[in-house]
Amino acid sequence: MATRREFITKMSAGLCCLALNISCKKEPDSHKVRFGVISDVHQDLQSDAPRRLQAFIDASKDWNPDFIIQLGDLSHGEDFDTIREVWEQFPGERYSVLGNHDMDHTPKDAIVKALGMPGKYYSYDFGEIHFVVLDLNYMREDGQFFDFDRGNYFRAKWGGGP
Repeated sequence: MATRREFITKMSAGLCCLALNISCKKEPDSHKVRFGVISDVHQDLQSDAPRRLQAFIDASKDWNPDFIIQLGDLSHGEDFDTIREVWEQFPGERYSVLGNHDMDHTPKDAIVKALGMPGKYYSYDFGEIHFVVLDLNYMREDGQFFDFDRGNYFRAKWGGGP
């Protein structure tokens, strides 16, 4: 199973290829899709998290992308209202991906609801492009897959809590 870092690296490479493909279209009425991406803000772990997210939101408002997406670890599941208020300042479409630390102290379903996500995994269309958002936050024990939930992966991997 790929690690989160490997997944993000591969997805970033894929997004770059996609962006290159989109920007190379020569059709007169084609629309280039512009989107902003942020990841690993880590509210509750990094004291400047709200400031960094605010800088991203402000830059996104100035740049006016078609949508923004955060790729996970927006928070650690505590004091979530602070970071969500900043995230929701962007007036356009916002999409979220679950990161493993989002469920350090909170159940996965609560984070999905707090972020206004349609589900743990979902897809959406923008123009002629179909985007797919996956949830890779599972662990496997005895051949069974379980949701990351309230830091249970820490206990499973190292025998401790977050």
